[in-house]
Amino acid sequence: MNYLIENGLADHIGVSNFVSEQIFEAQSVSKYKIVNNQIHYNLAARAHEVKGTLDYCRANDVLITVVKSSDVNHLRENLDALGWKLESEDEKHLDDNFPRGDTMSVGVSLKAILNPNLK
Repeated sequence: MNYLIENGLADHIGVSNFVSEQIFEAQSVSKYKIVNNQIHYNLAARAHEVKGTLDYCRANDVLITVVKSSDVNHLRENLDALGWKLESEDEKHLDDNFPRGDTMSVGVSLKAILNPNLK
């Protein structure tokens, strides 16, 4: 990714489905700031809340994105969500009564990807 930025092929670095440890590890080998993490995160998949991913991203100014835009209608639905906010009692009800389901994540160390011989 450093090469891509240095040669004008990319403006920023983003990752996908990284947990906090993976972002930290990736950032430690990058000359440039990681600015985005696209994660699987929704009401049914909220493990990032308890595993520290959201806290890490907030503390390090890494933007979180979970939108899927496979077609124009889906993109419109996602954009329409920007215009409203849950009432606090509705938010509390969902938070208290909806389980924090597992989150999809690769869960693989960058070191293991770069050197498959590592165990």
